Amino acid sequence: MEKFELALEEYRKEIEKGIVGVLSRAPKNLRDSVGHIIVGGKRLRPIMVLASCEAAGGEIKKAVGGGVGIELIHTFSLVHDDIMDRSEERRGRKCVHVEFGTSTAILAGDLLEAIGLELMGRDGLSEKGTELTKRICEGQKMDIDFESKEIKDEEYFRMIELKTAYTFKCAAEVGAILGGGEESVVEKLGVYGMNFGMAFQIGDDIADTFSSGSSDDLEAGKKTMPVVSGWSFEDALTKGDDLMKRYSERALDSISELEESRGKDVLVALAQRYGRVGGFI
Repeated sequence: MEKFELALEEYRKEIEKGIVGVLSRAPKNLRDSVGHIIVGGKRLRPIMVLASCEAAGGEIKKAVGGGVGIELIHTFSLVHDDIMDRSEERRGRKCVHVEFGTSTAILAGDLLEAIGLELMGRDGLSEKGTELTKRICEGQKMDIDFESKEIKDEEYFRMIELKTAYTFKCAAEVGAILGGGEESVVEKLGVYGMNFGMAFQIGDDIADTFSSGSSDDLEAGKKTMPVVSGWSFEDALTKGDDLMKRYSERALDSISELEESRGKDVLVALAQRYGRVGGFI
C-alpha cells in the first residue's frame, strides 16, 4: 500500500503542475471562477491516464497533458451539472454558479471544456476528446429525463455508462495510447476503465443515498442505483457490494495479462479500493 500511495503522490504532483499551468493561461476575468472548481477532487481520471500510460510501457510525463485535458472536460460537466441540478455545494465549497452567478459559471464550464479539448488535440487525440464530450452530454440528458419517470435497471446502467464510466474508459485508453501501447493493450485498458467506472458510480450512488444528512440527488428525484432497485441500506451492503465486485473483477481480469509495472499495480489497487461498498461508506 505504501508503494501505491507514493505512486499516487507522484502522479498528483504532475497533474497539479499541469493544472496550475492551465489556470495561469486562463482569461483574467474567468480565472477566479475556473480556479474555484478545479481545486480539489480525487483526480482519479487523470491518475488513471498516468497509470495506464505506465502500464502500457510509457513515461508519465508524456501523458500529463492528456490527463489534465480529461480532468478539465470532466470538471466542465460538473459545473453545468450543478447548474441543472440547482446544487448548492461541490467538494465542500459553494458551487460555481452560487459563488459567481449562473452566467459566469456557464462561461467557466465552457472555458474548461475548450482548454481540455485543446490539450487533447495537442496529443493528436481531438476525436477522443469530442467523443467523450458527446457521451457525457448524452448521459446527462438521460439523467435529467429520468427524474420525471420510472426507469428499468438497464436504462440506469446505460446512463451511468455514458455519464461516468465512459470517462474512465477514455482516460485508460488515452493513457495507453500516449504510453505507446499496442492496439490490444489500449483495448484491454479501455475495458478496465469502463468496468471500473461502472463500479465507481454505483458506489458513489450508494454513498450519496445512505450517507448522513440530506441527499441532493434524492431531493432532486435522481434515479440512483438504490432508488431504481428499491434497495435498503442492508441491500446496498450486500446486493450493491456484489454488483460492484463483479464489475471490479471484470476490470482486473482485463489487465491480468499485462506486463508487471507500477502503473498496473496502481490500477489493481484502484479497482480493489473502489470496487467495493467499503471504499465509499
